[in-house]
Amino acid sequence: MRQCLDAISNGVEPDVYGHILIGRGEHEGKDLMILTVEEPSDAHPYFVRKDDNNSACYYRRENSTLRLRGGEVARYMEQVANRRKRQNARSK
Repeated sequence: MRQCLDAISNGVEPDVYGHILIGRGEHEGKDLMILTVEEPSDAHPYFVRKDDNNSACYYRRENSTLRLRGGEVARYMEQVANRRKRQNARSK
């Protein structure tokens, strides 16, 4: 489990180590590794390292993983910041 956590942390920038929890479980007699990813409180993008010189930014929409390109990253992060502002306003 430690190797899996290290592989994930080393493949994402900035560091996501404190946002990932790994546990064990069982389903129908099979051992499972359960990954829980907590949403960071900051509003900057996280990138998946593709190789030494490149990285890519992805986001989830329902059950799909989509890649952001160019100016889409800034627009997406603005949407995330606005969503968090609305959520914070509702919780007050």
